[in-house]
Amino acid sequence: MSLTQTQTRNQTLVNETSKITSWGNSQGVRLGKRLLKTAGLKKDDKISINVIEGNKIVLSLAEPVDDGSLAYLFRNYKDDGKREPLIDFGERVGNEIFD
Repeated sequence: MSLTQTQTRNQTLVNETSKITSWGNSQGVRLGKRLLKTAGLKKDDKISINVIEGNKIVLSLAEPVDDGSLAYLFRNYKDDGKREPLIDFGERVGNEIFD
């Protein structure tokens, strides 16, 4: 595997040469740490793989899929740390306490 890195005005370009190898019953390509870091990808990220112009393979971070989970629902939530004060509703009148 060979790696070259070029710095341009607005971005870092990384070119890596690798080869397709057997991986069980499939084939795979190893991607180096620097290449992944430059692309903003990390181990266990889900990626989208597209073939364009016939022979170019483009890897990009996959968009999250709506699986109905709370994690998906709150995927863009940023906690600002602000909390509303507790409201005093007065004395208990019934069995409001739950164990």
